[in-house]
Amino acid sequence: MPGEENLDHQVKERREKDQCEANKLEVYADDLLCSDRVACVLEQRQKKDERLLNEAILQFREQFQQTTSRCEFDLNDPELLKKQEGVRILSGLTGEDLSQKNRLKKQQEQLRAWTLQQQEELERSKQQLQQEGGGCCQSHCQCRERPRC
Repeated sequence: MPGEENLDHQVKERREKDQCEANKLEVYADDLLCSDRVACVLEQRQKKDERLLNEAILQFREQFQQTTSRCEFDLNDPELLKKQEGVRILSGLTGEDLSQKNRLKKQQEQLRAWTLQQQEELERSKQQLQQEGGGCCQSHCQCRERPRC
């Protein structure tokens, strides 16, 4: 019964092959589980390192980079006027022209004085011209009135 022996041998080989493949799959599954655990541990370490780094950066900023120590702080300090000694905050808005009425009145007075001065200078120059050459001016005026040919 050589055919039966061959068939038994083939069945035995097939079972050994299946067992070998099952062992390989089990080893592969064990490797996957081990790799997964390692990945989880590494991910936890990375998150912990990031958290510690962020805490260290925050602590450094709080300790060494305070807003009051920046060179631009004086420009952006909303409490600057309150901190300065001897500076009195006026009632009303900062930048508000409290003496606007007085300033406008003085400007109008200056403008009035300037226009009066200009008028006086004009009158003086007219009188001076008349005194220097009164006849010439009138003869000149007569010349202008004559029709030209």
